[in-house]
Amino acid sequence: MILGSVEVGFFSAEDTQNLYDFVSRRGGGLLMLGGRRSLGDGGYRESLLADLAPVTLAPSSTPTFLREEGRATLTAYGLDHPMLQLGTDAAKTAARWKLLPPLGDYQRTGEPKPGAVVLATVTPITERGSFPLVVTQRFGRGRTMMFATGSSWRWRMEMDHQDDSHQRLWRQMLRWVVEETPTRLQVSTDRALYRMIAMCRSA
Repeated sequence: MILGSVEVGFFSAEDTQNLYDFVSRRGGGLLMLGGRRSLGDGGYRESLLADLAPVTLAPSSTPTFLREEGRATLTAYGLDHPMLQLGTDAAKTAARWKLLPPLGDYQRTGEPKPGAVVLATVTPITERGSFPLVVTQRFGRGRTMMFATGSSWRWRMEMDHQDDSHQRLWRQMLRWVVEETPTRLQVSTDRALYRMIAMCRSA
C-alpha cells in the first residue's frame, strides 16, 4: 500500500482500521510519501495510522511540508541497505547519490520511533541541520517506510537520459515494501516434518 499526498479524512474509520490490520496483523507493507496533504499536514497524527509512521508526526496545525531544495544523503545504515544501492559497493553507491539533483520539497518530521532505522536524510540548502528522509520500521507482522518528499521525479527529469538511478531506486523500494507481504491465499502447517504411520485393517 502506498499513501501519497492525501489527507487522512479521505478514509473512513473502517478504511483506517483495515489498513492498520493489513500491516500489523496480515503482514503487509506500507509506504508513506511526503506531500502537502500527507503525514502530519494530512492529519495523520490524529488518527490510528499515526502508529504506522516510523517517525513522530506534528499536529496538522503545524505545517511541516516545505517547498525548498534539499539534498539527500545516505546514512551508514542506508549505505549497506540493498534497497538504496546504486553501485556494486558502498563507495560507488555514495558517489552516485552525490550526483542526484536536490529535491524540490521535503517534510520536517519528528524524531524516529524506537526501533525505526533512518536510511537517508535531507539537508536543506538554505539552512543547517538535516531531517529524516527515508525511514523504515517493523510494525506487528508487517513493515512500514516513510519517504518524506514528493519531488523524487527530479532524479529522473534533471539527470542524463541514460541514468537509471530514479527507476532503480523506486524499483528497489517497492520490492522492499512488498517482498514479505503474504499472498492472498497461504497454507502452512504447524511443523516441517510429519511421521508416516501405517494403518492396518483386519479383514
